[in-house]
Amino acid sequence: MIPIKINNRPFASDLITGIMMPDGIFETSLGKMKLNAHFSNSSTNSLSGLSIYVESASHPGIVVTPVTHHVSLLESGASVLQNWDVDISAASAGSHYVSFIVENTSGRQRIIKKIFITKVSFDSTSDTFFAETPEGKIAVRYREVTEVNKTRCCKKERSKNNDLSYDDFFENLSYTFSLGNKTYELCPVFFLPLNLETGWTPSPPYSGQYSDLPFNDPWWKVVIAIIAFLILVAAAIVEATSGSGSITATAGCTTTPSGVCASGSGSSPVAAGLVAAAAVVAGIAAYSDERDLHRIGQDKTFPGPGELTISESMTSKLKYLDSIEFGTPFKVIIDWHYERLTRDPNGVEKSYAYSEVTENKNVHLLSKYEIEAPDIVRPYKKEYFIVKGKFYDENEKLFKGEQLFVNCFLIHNKTGRTIDFILQDNGSKIDKLKNDGTYTGSYFFNKEDEGRWKIYVVAQDVNHADENMTPEEAAQIIGGIVLTNQLAISFSGGSCPLVPDGDVQVVV
Repeated sequence: MIPIKINNRPFASDLITGIMMPDGIFETSLGKMKLNAHFSNSSTNSLSGLSIYVESASHPGIVVTPVTHHVSLLESGASVLQNWDVDISAASAGSHYVSFIVENTSGRQRIIKKIFITKVSFDSTSDTFFAETPEGKIAVRYREVTEVNKTRCCKKERSKNNDLSYDDFFENLSYTFSLGNKTYELCPVFFLPLNLETGWTPSPPYSGQYSDLPFNDPWWKVVIAIIAFLILVAAAIVEATSGSGSITATAGCTTTPSGVCASGSGSSPVAAGLVAAAAVVAGIAAYSDERDLHRIGQDKTFPGPGELTISESMTSKLKYLDSIEFGTPFKVIIDWHYERLTRDPNGVEKSYAYSEVTENKNVHLLSKYEIEAPDIVRPYKKEYFIVKGKFYDENEKLFKGEQLFVNCFLIHNKTGRTIDFILQDNGSKIDKLKNDGTYTGSYFFNKEDEGRWKIYVVAQDVNHADENMTPEEAAQIIGGIVLTNQLAISFSGGSCPLVPDGDVQVVV
């Protein structure tokens, strides 16, 4: 066997925006996505002539576009990130397995890894989103949201109806919707939840104080974050293609405080993805990494002998104390009320409740990051555009190797055309040293690329939970959170453009 391992769980990234999904979880309503995995050389010697491909998946609804990746050299201890197009629209919600094959002239290695898939739907009669998991169904209803509606990025005639219809969201999210080629400029529509209701219906009802976690791994809040991501990406698609206006959270219940300002108001897949990622990090911070609020509610309520918990619910009111900025320890106060409904052997129902006001903060942090890229590139001289990035954690220690998912996005100043490529730290090709904390990537421009391009280097953390951890331990490790701060959500008003990491002039 070849000494290759996949240390981190394979993860999903969105096909249009390029952003990793919350905790890397796949979502059926997105249809086509990217399946990403880091392949690590666990031996003491370099490996050469590697071929890497997906052999099969455990569910027939997981359809992988066949591609064999070739790696000429992988040094000892180095990792290489590979990805495949995958269509999971026909897959069921749950835990599934993907079999990867790595081979060269000396042998062959099969690696089987678990992935998670959710299935989100919307009930227009109750204005409620539902997400299916193997352990039960999660419900989310937004009662009140902040919303940016003063400045619109699409220069289109406004529709008479200024509300986006949730009924259209999942139809628009499907990547059979001809947006997968990234030729459209998506217009971000932003909101932060202020007041929401969540529910959990375990399947089947359970005895005792604690239910299984969704997928026996992530907290409930990760699934809630997936719903927030879907809403905002879908809204950007609707805004770009129909010129519709603001989001209605529930019937007649949208709140738009004055002075809310979202960076990223420009139209592009990058802006749309970062705006969606901002709502994700805000929600993840509010509900705490250490212990999910639903779990704390279970901690504080004690069913009687013989009782089965048939449902749980929670109402939450959020107050943002700081600007929402990636990589910073911004604080959120959450006033929440949890309720557990049980049924005893005689069919008698009883409720147990717990309330608390909690202050939580974002724990997905960077102390700083540094981007190095040329100001001018001359393709006629066969010059490659090379980008390097260093990312320091809260203790000013460099992230290395497979610890991050790093994308470079280039947006043309005039046409809005978007190019993206991955940066890696594996000592391969243009990256000089493995695991030295310098993530490197390149692109070769051609004569059609003349002009000035904005540079955005987006780094996200990766779920590195060990497979031997208990569900409670694994749930405290969450990946897919943006760390680099090209965007901020402030509450003081003003103009807030998306902030690039630099720009480059292509001379042909």
